[in-house]
Amino acid sequence: MSIVNGLIASKAKLIEQDKRARLNDCEMLHIVKSQNRVIWLTLLWKSSEKKSSKHNSNFISNIC
Repeated sequence: MSIVNGLIASKAKLIEQDKRARLNDCEMLHIVKSQNRVIWLTLLWKSSEKKSSKHNSNFISNIC
């Protein structure tokens, strides 16, 4: 009987974790988007390094 109770308890715990994970999905998506944006801006910055630094700062500020 205690095995069954243990399985029920662990299932309930997994359901609770899943609920919390779903609530945090939007937050995580925002973080991932932010990280991708930083990576993307960094790549753009590197690809445009050959141009003048004034152009680079204007370019980055226009995107942000």
